[in-house]
Amino acid sequence: YNKVVNQFRKEVMTIEEKWRVVIDSITAPIENMKVCEKFNIQYDLPFMEELAREEIFDNKIGAIDPETYGSDDNGNQKVFAGCWKANNICKTYYIGDEGCENSETLIKQMFKDIFDSGLAKYKFYAHNSRNFDTHFIIKALLTDNENYDSYKLDTIIEDSKSVIELGIYRGKDKNTKINSKNRNMFGKIKLLDSSKILNGSLNEIAQSFLGVENGKYIFPYTFVNESNLFYNGKLPDKKWFDKSVSDEVYTKLMEKDSVWNLREKTLEYVQHDV
Repeated sequence: YNKVVNQFRKEVMTIEEKWRVVIDSITAPIENMKVCEKFNIQYDLPFMEELAREEIFDNKIGAIDPETYGSDDNGNQKVFAGCWKANNICKTYYIGDEGCENSETLIKQMFKDIFDSGLAKYKFYAHNSRNFDTHFIIKALLTDNENYDSYKLDTIIEDSKSVIELGIYRGKDKNTKINSKNRNMFGKIKLLDSSKILNGSLNEIAQSFLGVENGKYIFPYTFVNESNLFYNGKLPDKKWFDKSVSDEVYTKLMEKDSVWNLREKTLEYVQHDV
C-alpha cells in the first residue's frame, strides 16, 4: 500500500468557547479545550517495490539424532545410540561398539566421523535439539579424552537455557598440512534445531509433507534402561510403547518379529528419524 492514514486527537488549552485550530495544515474544530471530532490525514507515499531475492541453494545440510534412555529416577538421560546422515553418507552408532564404550565417547565418535568425512561447514539439524540433544553433545565434547580431538564450541542461546545453535570447530595441529584431501576435515559445523523451522512433531511433519499416516517409527521409548541395552527376546510389552499404538498395530508387530533385538531395532529407528 502506498497510502497511509494517520488519525489525530489533540487536546489544547484555551477559553471555553468554540474555535478552530490548524494542526499540520489540517483545520480541526475545538470546543471546551478539546477537539470536537476525529479527523484523518492522508499521505501519498512513493510506491515501494520488493527487491528481487537471490536464489541460493544450500546443499551442505545433514541430520543427526542421538538416542537416550533414562539412567535414574531423577530424569537424567544417557546416550546409547545415534545416527547422522549427510552428503549420501549415513552412519549409525550403538554403545559398546568400537569407539563407543560409553555415552561420551559415542558422541565424540559421531563428530569425529563427521569431520573425517569432509563435512566441515555443513549444517546439521536435530528436531527439538535446543531442549535436549545439544546438552548431551556439549557435555561430551567438552570432556577430555586422549583418543579424540578437542573442539571449540560457540552457542546461540534462547531464553537463557535453550541452545538454538551450536557451533563445533575442529582445528588442525601444527604438524598437519592442509591439502585438497583434508581441507574439509577442519573448520566449523553447526547444529541447529529443525523445530524452529518446522513446527510440530516428526510424525505431524511427515503427515504434512509426505502424506504418510505413521511417519514416526514405532519404538518402545521407555523400555530401554541400563540393564537391557543388549536385549534379545520377545517384543516388549505394549505398556512400553506410545499410547497412540493401538492393539491392532501392536499385534502386527508381534507377528512381524518372532525375536526382537534392541540394538537392531534402535538402529533402524534412528536411521528412520534422520
